[in-house]
Amino acid sequence: MSFLGAGMRGSWLVELEERWAARPEAPPEEWVERRYQGEIRHRPTPTDAWWRTLYAQDRLAWGRVVNVPPGMRLHPRTASFMASFLWTWDRVLLASPGHLEELAQRVLRLTLRPADDPLLQVFSRGIRQEAERQPRRRLPPSLGGGRVIYWQACMLDVKTLPGRRILSDWIPLMVGPPELPLVWVVPLPLWPETMRAAWGGADPVRPSDP
Repeated sequence: MSFLGAGMRGSWLVELEERWAARPEAPPEEWVERRYQGEIRHRPTPTDAWWRTLYAQDRLAWGRVVNVPPGMRLHPRTASFMASFLWTWDRVLLASPGHLEELAQRVLRLTLRPADDPLLQVFSRGIRQEAERQPRRRLPPSLGGGRVIYWQACMLDVKTLPGRRILSDWIPLMVGPPELPLVWVVPLPLWPETMRAAWGGADPVRPSDP
């Protein structure tokens, strides 16, 4: 599956897709996530198996950050924490990342206060209330404009990010199939050097930036 679609610009995006296509069939051991209940272990865990499944898939997507715990962007107090994203394979949306940014703000507001629309109320409860939360939910048509866009919750490990900080709201993700509705950050060694440099720059990194 194409990473961002033929309409996307930027040599560093092309390089990222090329690096992913040429990734080792068996990932080096230091790439593999072996995390369980917040601890790194030296033996395989359920998370290890899930990570390898996602790595074997050709399912990459841009994740636009919706929410992270307060104070965890620049100075994380823990090695991992729960975050939420929007992601899509819709080429029109990926070519206009500003629309996804606006949607992310709207979804964030839904986590803070109830909506008037009955369908949005159901969606809002599903991402706010732990008892009803699912790791992946498609945005209702009234919110996503009929396009296929997903809200996704995942455990974000800061060691998978350049500088171990969230310096951009856009993060490349490995996406699991419907039977494994999980995502993980693309292994950092596969990120192009230019992309890492842009991540640490003064300007936010967006999918259409050169």
